[in-house]
Amino acid sequence: MNDKAIEYLENSFLSPLISVSSITDITYNGKAIYYLDNNRGRVRSDIEVTHEAVSNFIRQIANLTQSVFSFNDPVLDISIGVYRLSAVHHSIARYGGEEVITFSIRIARDHLLITDDCDFFSPEVRDLLLLALKHHIPLVIGGETSSGKTELQKYLISKIPANERAIIIDQVSELDCCQSFSSCDVTIWNTDAKKPKCDISYLLQVALRNNPDWIIVAETRGEEMVNVLNSTMTGHPIITTLHSPDAYSIPEKMVMMIMMNDKKFDYESVLCDVYYHFPLYIEVERVQKGEKVIRHLTSVVEVNKQGAKNILYERRSHKHVYGQLRSDSVLLPLITDKQSNLYKTFIGGIDEN
Repeated sequence: MNDKAIEYLENSFLSPLISVSSITDITYNGKAIYYLDNNRGRVRSDIEVTHEAVSNFIRQIANLTQSVFSFNDPVLDISIGVYRLSAVHHSIARYGGEEVITFSIRIARDHLLITDDCDFFSPEVRDLLLLALKHHIPLVIGGETSSGKTELQKYLISKIPANERAIIIDQVSELDCCQSFSSCDVTIWNTDAKKPKCDISYLLQVALRNNPDWIIVAETRGEEMVNVLNSTMTGHPIITTLHSPDAYSIPEKMVMMIMMNDKKFDYESVLCDVYYHFPLYIEVERVQKGEKVIRHLTSVVEVNKQGAKNILYERRSHKHVYGQLRSDSVLLPLITDKQSNLYKTFIGGIDEN
C-alpha cells in the first residue's frame, strides 16, 4: 500500500517540488503552497491548486495508507517512505473564515548532509562528539523543527564502529537510509500506533533483549522518555532528539516528559537520575541568512552527577567560544594526548578563536 501512496504522491501536483533535492518541507495553508529550500529559505510556490484538488489528494493518500481522515478523526499523521505528512481536516482548519484542508510534508533525504569538514560544527566540537561516541556516552540533541537534529543523528550513526550494533527506533522512517552508509550492524524498527506493542516504549524494552551497543530513538516526544531513561540506566547508551529552545534546559524538559507518566514521581529524584545518566546535551539551530538557510550546532552543555552545568561550547555569531572541562567531567580522563586539539581546546586554556 505504501508503495502506491508514494507513487501517487510523487506524481501529484507537488512533483515539481519533491524532485528538488534542496527542498525539505512543503506546506499548504488552505490557499497557497509554500516550501522550505536550503538555498532560498521559505518561498511561496507558483503552483496553484483548488480546494477540491487538495481534498482529493489527501483523501487518496489516506485511502492508500488505510488511514482515517474525517470529522471524527480530523488529523492525518502518517509516514510513507521518506515522506512525513500531517494534514488537518476542514472541520478544524480555516483560511479567510472558510473551511479548508491544510497539510505539511517533511522530506527526509537519503544521504548525509553533515560531513567531517562541513560548517555545521567546528573541528573541535566534532572531535568532542566523536570522543563521546567512542566511549558510549549518551547524547541528547535538542532544537526547533527542521533545525538539523536528525541530520546530526545520521552523522553520528555513520561514525559508530563496524564491530558495534545500533538499534534504531523511528516513527517516520527518516533514519532508514542509515543502513546504506553506516558500517556498523544497523537494525531498524518503525513504530506503528495502529498495532499493539509497536510503540516506542515497548520497542525500547524489546531492544534491551537484542544485544545493542547503541539504541537510537529518532525523536522523543512525551511519556516514552521514562523508557529512554530506564534503558540508559541499564547501561545501554542512547542517542535521541527532542524539541527544545536551548541545551541548558533539556534535562528539565526530559523530567517533565517523564512525569507525564505519573504525577506522583518526585521531580528532584527524577532530575538527579537524568543528570547522572545523561551528561551531554547538544543544541542545533536553523537560521536564515539572506536567501539561504543555514543549520549549525550552537552549544554543548555538560552536566555532572550533582547537576552542575558547564557550557563547553557556544556559537556566537561567527565565533566559536569554548569552555574548560571541570575536574569531575566524564570526558576529562578520556583526553590524554596533550598535543591534540581536544586537549588544547577543552583543557589547555584556549577560550576563543
